[in-house]
Amino acid sequence: MSDEIESIRQGLRDLRLSHAAEILEEELARATKERAGYSTLIARLVERERTRRHERAYARRLKAAGFPEVKSLDTYDFKFPEKIDARLVRELATLGFVKAKEAVWIAGPSGTGKTHIATALGLRAIEEGLSSLHRQMSAIARDLHASIADHSEERRLRFYERIDVLVVEDLGFADIPQESMSLVFDLFNRRYERRATIVTSNLSGDAAEKSVAHQAMAGAVFDRLLHHAHLVTIVGPSWRAKHRPGSR
Repeated sequence: MSDEIESIRQGLRDLRLSHAAEILEEELARATKERAGYSTLIARLVERERTRRHERAYARRLKAAGFPEVKSLDTYDFKFPEKIDARLVRELATLGFVKAKEAVWIAGPSGTGKTHIATALGLRAIEEGLSSLHRQMSAIARDLHASIADHSEERRLRFYERIDVLVVEDLGFADIPQESMSLVFDLFNRRYERRATIVTSNLSGDAAEKSVAHQAMAGAVFDRLLHHAHLVTIVGPSWRAKHRPGSR
C-alpha cells in the first residue's frame, strides 16, 4: 500500500467516513479495471458510505423500537378475519396519519393480528427514517410510576414524548396506581396533535373507557386518543387458536 493511499485512507477516517476508508482499495482497483474517471470513483465511495450509514441508522432505530417480532403488512392475511377494513390499513401504511399527528386505534379479540398490524405500521415509520417504540401500556405505567421515586418524571415523559410513532399495546388503565395516573394522562396529552400514537385493545374505544377504574382521568385520555383516531376494527377467531397443533 502506498503512503499516498494510506494518507487518503486516514483522511477519510478523520472525516468519519470509515466505510469509505475500508473500501478505498477495492474501489480503486475497480476504477482501474473499468478505466473509470476520478468523479466516478468519488461518486461510488460517497454512495457506498451513504448506504452503509442508512443501514446502520435503520438497524439502530429497529433495535430501539423493541418490536416483539419484525412483521410487515405483506405477511398479514387479510382474508382470515371475518371483518377488517384492508383498504384503511393499507392507507395507514402510507404514513399519512404520522404527518397529520393522528392516532390509530386497533381493536379486536386476542389472536386476530392487532400486534402484527401495529408493528407493521411502526416498521414503516422506521423505514422512512422516523423513530418508533413498542411498549405494553402496563410497562409504560410501571416506568412512569417508578420515576416518581427518584423525581425523574419529566425526563421519562420527554423520552416518550419525542418518539415519532409510539405503539401502545393492550391499552387499559384499571391496574394503574392512582398516583401515577396523572403522569399517564400527561404523556398522552403531550403527544396529542404533536406525535402519532398507535394503540391496540381487545375493546372498542367506548367499551375500553367504561371498563377502567379512573373514569375522569381515563376519559380525558380517551378523548385525546379518539379525537383524530383512525379506527381499525377486527372481527373473527384467533389465528393462533385455529393454527394450534391438534386444532381443526
